[in-house]
Amino acid sequence: MPAHRSNSALVVQVVGVLAALGVAIGLLLAEGVIYNTPSEMPTPTQIQEEERALLLWLDRAPASRFLLHVLGAAAEFERALIRERTQAGRARYEQDFLAGRVGKEVHSRSGRNLPPHRPRKIFDRERVAELRSQGLSLRQIARDLDLGLGTVTRTLRERSKSL
Repeated sequence: MPAHRSNSALVVQVVGVLAALGVAIGLLLAEGVIYNTPSEMPTPTQIQEEERALLLWLDRAPASRFLLHVLGAAAEFERALIRERTQAGRARYEQDFLAGRVGKEVHSRSGRNLPPHRPRKIFDRERVAELRSQGLSLRQIARDLDLGLGTVTRTLRERSKSL
């Protein structure tokens, strides 16, 4: 399992990101790029006229680049947290399954209490090779055997390596 950071360190990081985001939004408000009230917003025709200038400003303005970096860092941080929680949950479910607790003490969210990982599809690999030798296309084989195209391709590739 991944090592967990202390909650106080996490709070400090989140507060730092939010403070930086607040500064960036303040800078953009001061520059007139974003607006406090709807009455300050330009009309659609003004937007069309200023669109090119605004896009150029967003490309060059230090405040906009700073905001994009801060938002990117916040998104990357959030994605890392989601990934960490997901991996921890999967590892715990696998441990519970191996210990025999799934379906008794622990239940999956779907309620089906399936084993961890997707089970391999059972099919006749020799039949795939046989149909290919008869001249059928990969798509026809996949359709006839109710398999995915990637499964058929992978099966034929593995068979050619073993020969």
